[in-house]
Amino acid sequence: MKTPTAFQSDTVCDTVIAGDAPMSAPAPAKESKVATSSLEERVRRRAYELYILRGNQSGSEIDDWLQAEEEVRTVEEAMAAHWSPER
Repeated sequence: MKTPTAFQSDTVCDTVIAGDAPMSAPAPAKESKVATSSLEERVRRRAYELYILRGNQSGSEIDDWLQAEEEVRTVEEAMAAHWSPER
């Protein structure tokens, strides 16, 4: 029988769940990481929409992702052009 090892937390949530005092808050995320995350989330959601529109048929995940990425980037570029100060 294995001897249980002490719990070591990687996150604040784990520490709180384990009953220890919470760790200090993590440093704020860099702006570029936040923008990347939200871009990735928009692509993920659009790829899922495309999957649903295909009738939940598997086998085209990469195509869905690439199409979603193109659509999201096109919309993002159009919005950036619309809201740019040069306009």
